[in-house]
Amino acid sequence: MDDIQSLEQFVEQQLAAGHFENYEQMVAEGLTLLREREQHYDQLADELRSAVERFENGHAGVAVDIEEIKALGRKYLAQYGSA
Repeated sequence: MDDIQSLEQFVEQQLAAGHFENYEQMVAEGLTLLREREQHYDQLADELRSAVERFENGHAGVAVDIEEIKALGRKYLAQYGSA
């Protein structure tokens, strides 16, 4: 129930702030963003499917230098610390 109330409050705040003229405009924007996200997910799925097929057919993909990856990880941790 709290989620619905917080969403209702968010809608009211957005409308009061003038970010949207009405509820329908806000819903349309939300649906547009949802459609774009779904299209992005579909594109990623297609890319992953293609990569899996290449891997299954014996094409390993990009060569990786594990020592370079470790060095970059250590450099990152030294600079930013651990999470």
